[in-house]
Amino acid sequence: MSNHTSAKRRSRRIRILAGFLRYGLPISVLVLALIVGKVTGSGRAAVAALGAGCLILGLYELLAYLLKWKHFYCAYQNAYYQDMTPDKID
Repeated sequence: MSNHTSAKRRSRRIRILAGFLRYGLPISVLVLALIVGKVTGSGRAAVAALGAGCLILGLYELLAYLLKWKHFYCAYQNAYYQDMTPDKID
């Protein structure tokens, strides 16, 4: 396997993680809150699950920012309609 192929795979993996961070995780938190609400039959449990999910998502993003994870920066490039450039992030 050449370095170019390895770098291309790594770049693709970072872009997939960035897309999941940007779109998949917030949707997952909402779906989890809906499931908790249905299972327990309580609106309070659904709101608590939504709050806990948002808190965990926020802590994850803070950690990603502090550790300069590339998929985090690519997710925000995507949010600002820029090309994702995982290989050009410091």
